[in-house]
Formats: sequence, C-alpha cells, structure tokens
Amino acid sequence: MEYSKVEIYGLVDYIRGKLHDDKYQNLNLSNNVEQYHLGNRIGAALNRLKKYQDSSVPCNDKYDPRNLLKHWRLFDKEFNGTFTMVTKRSYGDLIKETLCFLEYIISLPKVVAKKLESPAKTTDAKEMEERLTKVARSRDKVKEQISKLSDGDSKNDAEVVELKLQLEKLNEEYKSLSDKKNKVSSDKLAEANISDSINIAFENLKGYTKDIEDERFRAKIEYYVFLGGIAVLVLVFIVLYFIFIHDIATNRKAFEGLVDYLPNTAAVPFLVALIWLCVYLKDRASKISIELSTRLFNIHYLEGLMKLTNSLSVSPEESIRRLDNATNSLMQNYLSQIEHNHITEKEVAKIELSELKSNPYWKILQEIKNLVKLIKQ
Repeated sequence: MEYSKVEIYGLVDYIRGKLHDDKYQNLNLSNNVEQYHLGNRIGAALNRLKKYQDSSVPCNDKYDPRNLLKHWRLFDKEFNGTFTMVTKRSYGDLIKETLCFLEYIISLPKVVAKKLESPAKTTDAKEMEERLTKVARSRDKVKEQISKLSDGDSKNDAEVVELKLQLEKLNEEYKSLSDKKNKVSSDKLAEANISDSINIAFENLKGYTKDIEDERFRAKIEYYVFLGGIAVLVLVFIVLYFIFIHDIATNRKAFEGLVDYLPNTAAVPFLVALIWLCVYLKDRASKISIELSTRLFNIHYLEGLMKLTNSLSVSPEESIRRLDNATNSLMQNYLSQIEHNHITEKEVAKIELSELKSNPYWKILQEIKNLVKLIKQ
C-alpha cells in the first residue's frame, strides 16, 4: 500500500514531538534511548523523504505508518508520566518499531520505478466523473469535521491532525483523478483527429485509384459481353443444328453427296472458333477484374487496419508510432515491388501467348492446322 509523503511527514513530526516531551524524559533515560541517535535518524529520514521523487511512499504491513501512529497514540493515552516495568518494556518495543520504520524510510531507493498506469482509452469518462464526485463529497465532509473540531480544545488536536492528513490525501486523489479525466478527454479528441486524418488521406488516394476503378469497370463490361456472346453463339449453333436436321428430314434428296452437306456444316468450325475466342477473352477479362479488385480491396483493407490500430492503441502517441512504422513499411514494400515487378510490353505479349498456347482449344486448332497441311501434301 502507498502513503502520501505528507502523511509520513506528520507521523515523523509527531514522534519527534513526543520524544522531546517532558513526560517521556524519564522513560528515555530508563531505556537509554540516546544510544539510538533518534534525532539523527529522524533528520536523515526527513531528508530522504524530501529527495524522494514520488509523492507517495510504498509501505507493507511491517512498516505501516498508520499502525505506528496508532501505537504511539495508544501508548501516549495510557502513559501518565509514571512508569512500571511493563510500561518500560512497551516503550522499548515502540522505540524499536520506530527505528525499523525510520531505517526503511532512509533506505528508500533514489530512482522510483515507473508505475504502470491504466491507459486513458480504457477508462470510461462517465465512471471517472462519478469517482471525482465521490471524492469531492468526501473532501467536503472531512472539511466540515475539521471545522467542528477546531474549537481550541487540545483534546481534539490529535484527531484534527489525522483529519488534515486524510484531507491532504483526498486532495491528491482528486487532483490525480482530474488529471486522468483531462487525459481521457484529450486522448479521445486526439483519436478522433487521427481517424479523420486517415479518412482524408484515403479520400485523396481515391483520386489516384480512379484509373484502376475505371479499368476494373471496363474489364467487368468485357467479361459480361463475352459471356453473353458465348450464350448467343451456343444458341445460334443449336438453331442451325435444328435447321440442318429439318432440311435433312424434309428434303432428303438434296443431300445425296458429301458436297451437299458443306453449306450447312461450314458454319460449325467457325462458330466453335468464335465460342473458344469468347471463352478465352472472358477468362482474360475475369483475371484482370480479379487482380484489380484485389488491389482496391487491399487499399480499403489497409484503411480499416489503420483505423483499428488507432482505436486499439493505448495512447495517441502509441497510435502515431504504429501508424508511422506501418506507413514506412508500406512505402518500402511498394518501392521494392515497383523495382522487381516492372514488366515491358514484350513480356506482357509473351505471357499472353503462353496463356493462349496452354488453352485446350488452341491445341485443337493446331491439330486441325497440321491436318490441313497433311491433306494438301
């Protein structure tokens, strides 16, 4: 548990006052308190507190200043100036407890470990306001109690001192909560500003991606045109097939020789070639559309990731740092991609020819071409 430096200052001053009180002189002599050099130890403890960096001091149960103050007050209340062996022994134990506490204060580290504070983004502003209101009410109650007890009666001095220490602690807590509340508000405003900046940046980027979106639109139109062309050609093929069957059924004598079939069958390889060409161009348009859609999706996905990073970062500073690192990484990857993926028109033509040759319809046409050459020979 942590205690304010003001509270510990009050305890040390209280103990120093009791040690110099005439009522304790005989007890000090009887227990040979002078051998402990309490005056020097108290001075060293106060000097260490003055140089201590934090406003509060961590103390475990063994060095609890409130327990020590409680023990001193209880002993002072029961001690009336005369002592017995039991009183002497109790006072000796109290001096030893005081020595342990002073040694602990003197041994406080010079560098205070940095406290891990809860991120302001995870703190609810409404909850913070409720805590502030509660602390403010507690402060008002303590102030009223101090005002009532501050009537000049020496019997209430100890209680007034304790209430003042409590008021000091409440003041520090109120100030800490006020600072946290202000930080919550400023962090939320900073988060909104960063999010707006991300939106503006990607809105500006849309101007540079318009050509890609237009190209994707044309690729989609091309895809549906050739898809419709396949359907139309298949329908024409079916119609011609039924016309051919009908001619054979109604006019059997007109198809006596092989040459008589040529007018009706000549359109078949032409239609097959057109269907194959439409399939090839449809697939090509589909690949282009998918590739362009992937690039546009990556841009929008990146925008979403940046907004997610901004909303989940523990502070605006952390958000800016992460976004800055992500932007630098993206720039490096993009420049590297441009350097290694530069493709010339000749290379594009080679890729298209390779895709064309891998198509099964192309292989069929090549076989037909070889067959025609063989017949001519």
